[in-house]
Amino acid sequence: MKKSSLISSAIVFLILGGGASLVSSRISCFGDCYLIISGDLMFGGSGMRLDRSIGGLIQNSPYVLWGVGGAFLVAGLVKEDQKRD
Repeated sequence: MKKSSLISSAIVFLILGGGASLVSSRISCFGDCYLIISGDLMFGGSGMRLDRSIGGLIQNSPYVLWGVGGAFLVAGLVKEDQKRD
């Protein structure tokens, strides 16, 4: 992969990790999982019900996305450009 494509992939994964972080803070799991769309997280909030496995996946996805984005960023910064002779 080229250096520029590694860095652009890192930016995409880091942005996705940030979005997943915002969404995961709005998920509440007590028995069933709910994505709170409006209102308070605990009381008076309205949202949609999620499967427990989907809710857990969304809650843990920011860590994976940030890790992959960081790995791409380090690889892009370390990789040297190929020089043509």
